[in-house]
Amino acid sequence: MNLSHNSYYQIIFFRSLARVVLGSNCSGSYIKVKDYTFHPDFDSNSFNTLAIIQLDTFMMKQIFRPICPPPKSMTSSQIYAMSLTQDCSSDMVMVYKMEYVKQDECQHFYRRTGLDMASLWPTHYACARATSGEDCIWRSGTVLVTRQRNRWQLLGIGVYGPGCNAPARFMDYGIYSKWVTDSLARIGRPAVTRLAPNHLVIRRS
Repeated sequence: MNLSHNSYYQIIFFRSLARVVLGSNCSGSYIKVKDYTFHPDFDSNSFNTLAIIQLDTFMMKQIFRPICPPPKSMTSSQIYAMSLTQDCSSDMVMVYKMEYVKQDECQHFYRRTGLDMASLWPTHYACARATSGEDCIWRSGTVLVTRQRNRWQLLGIGVYGPGCNAPARFMDYGIYSKWVTDSLARIGRPAVTRLAPNHLVIRRS
């Protein structure tokens, strides 16, 4: 659901309207959203759209293994991107071997292609591209991962835009991991979301 700051009622009814599909590409069991937390820098008019969604586990019939947090130090140079197909034509997860792209090279690519707009850049990001193949478009939610000690570990969360062999932008999850941990620890406590200067929503998960 794409939320705007002026969509007051959309935000109010987010929990009742939103659904999450798990286990399939674009179809499968719908899981209701129990609660949500926006990052303090959340801005729906940009790609700073990080939020934590708490699912209604009562409705979950599948068992999922979560990905591990980022490593404290990189002992492997192998990084990968995992993405679902853009057109829902397959339920297979596509895996790409990746390499990091220097920020100045990444920014030059987006200037050259006319995509260098402030709203299109996450606050904290890293750029990477596939080591082979052609350019493509990746949907939001493509993840950048590494595998160390037989564990998949999350490095970044992709935003909509160029991908595959083109430099893709990933929100640097390492910067946000403490906020995620702190937010999870607050589950069950009263939470306040400021929608506007005089509009506050108080809720308890």
